[in-house]
Amino acid sequence: YRAHTRAHGWLDWVYKSDPSDTNKGCAGYPGEALDGLEIVGLNCTIYYRSQTTQRARWLPVCCSNDAACDDWAGIYGEPLDRVQVAVCNKNPF
Repeated sequence: YRAHTRAHGWLDWVYKSDPSDTNKGCAGYPGEALDGLEIVGLNCTIYYRSQTTQRARWLPVCCSNDAACDDWAGIYGEPLDRVQVAVCNKNPF
């Protein structure tokens, strides 16, 4: 997965889980809100959606292996408030 911030744009892809490694171990940039998220699944389909701090409803569902879905979650300039993620064969949302 990778994250987007207003000041730094799309950041590098994250391939591991290490909060102390802000370069390739976790999403985001210290002190900045995320306003976009992109998730790619290898050999599986990942469905995900987000909500921003400025909206009361979930944004459209995104998915990793379906051209009919948005390919990233969020709205540029609106900090993400929450994200839901599911690995499954069909849209659970």
